[in-house]
Amino acid sequence: MATSAPFHLAESGVSALGNMMKKMLTTAILILAVVLTGCQANLLSADQIAAKMKAANEKINSYESKMEMTVKMGGQTQTTIIKQWMKRPDLMRVEAESSEDGKILSVSDGKRLWTYMEKKNQVMVFDVPGEIKKQQEEMGFLTEMVDRFLKEFEIEVVGQEKVAGRDCYILNLTPKQDAEFPLGKIKLWVDRESWMPLKQEIKNDQMQVTMTYKEIRYNVDLDDNLFKFEAPPGVKVKEVNLEPKKLTLEEARKTADFQVFEPTYLPEGVTLQDIRQFEFDQTSLMLNYRAPGEQNLTIMESKPRKDEMAQPWAEKIMIGSYEGQVITRNNFTILSWVQDGTQIVITGTYDKETMVKIAESMK
Repeated sequence: MATSAPFHLAESGVSALGNMMKKMLTTAILILAVVLTGCQANLLSADQIAAKMKAANEKINSYESKMEMTVKMGGQTQTTIIKQWMKRPDLMRVEAESSEDGKILSVSDGKRLWTYMEKKNQVMVFDVPGEIKKQQEEMGFLTEMVDRFLKEFEIEVVGQEKVAGRDCYILNLTPKQDAEFPLGKIKLWVDRESWMPLKQEIKNDQMQVTMTYKEIRYNVDLDDNLFKFEAPPGVKVKEVNLEPKKLTLEEARKTADFQVFEPTYLPEGVTLQDIRQFEFDQTSLMLNYRAPGEQNLTIMESKPRKDEMAQPWAEKIMIGSYEGQVITRNNFTILSWVQDGTQIVITGTYDKETMVKIAESMK
C-alpha cells in the first residue's frame, strides 16, 4: 500500500513558506483554544475544548492578523513579519518578510495559488487540487485539525504576569507522551481583559519560537481584490503541475538533476510498484513499493533543501557513513539523510532495524 504524495512532500519540506505556515497555523489553533476557554482551560477536557472551538469556528467567516515571529536555532536568530487574510470558503493571502528569506507572498482565489518569492525573482502558480483546497480551508479556519492538536497537549494555568503593561494569564501547554509529532513545550500569555494572546513561546531541544500578535480581527469585511494576483514586471512565472508523472527507473535517472538511488535490499514480498516525479520549486521522485498486508514503504529523493527545518522530535542516526535523522511514531518510521548530494527520505511501517537495513542498501 503506497502513502499519498502530500504526506511525503510535507516531510521533506516543500518550501520555506510551508515550514513557516506549519508553525503559524499550529500556534493559531492553540491560541484559539485558549481564547475560547479562558482561565478555565485546565478544568475542561480536550473534547469540551474542541466542541467550543468548533462552535465558535462556525461563526467565523473571515479574519486578518499580523504577527512577529522570532526563531532561534543553531545559534542563529531570524525574525519574520507575517500578515494573513482568510475568507470563506477558500480565499487566502499571506505576506511574510524576513532578512533571510526576503518577501514571500502567497495568494489563492480558491482555484489557483500563486507564490511570489522576491529573492528568487520567481512566481510559482498552479491549479488548486480538491485535496489541497480542502486542507487550505481546514487550516485557515481551524476545523478538522482541532481534535488532533488539542488531544496532544495538557493545558494548565500557571500564573499571571504583565506583558506590554497589561495583566496576562500564563498558560503552559505540555505535549502528552503519545503525541504524534510534538512541537515541544508551549507557553502563552493571554490578556485577562480581551482574552487575546499577547505572546507565545515554543521551546524544544533544537529551537525556540516566539510569536507576538500585533493584530487579530475576526469577521472583517475583506475586499475580494485582496485575493487577486498579478506578477511584478520582469518576474519569471513558472507554471507548476501538481499531478505527478510516472516514470521508469531508467527514465528517472536520465531526467533527474540529482543522483537517483534504489535499495538493493527489500523485506520479503516487497516489490517496486511505480516511480512518480513531482515538480514544485524543484524536482522530487517518489518510489512507491507494494508490500504485503498492511505494510507500507515509500522512498522520496531530491536535491537537499537549504530551507529544510530541523525536526525537533527526530533522533540522530548513522546510516552507513552518512549522518541522518530517524523519527518513530505510531508504527511509522521515517529515515532522512543526504547521500552523495541526494536527499533521501524513507517512510514505512517496518521496524527501525529493518528500515535502517533498507537505507544502508541504497545504491
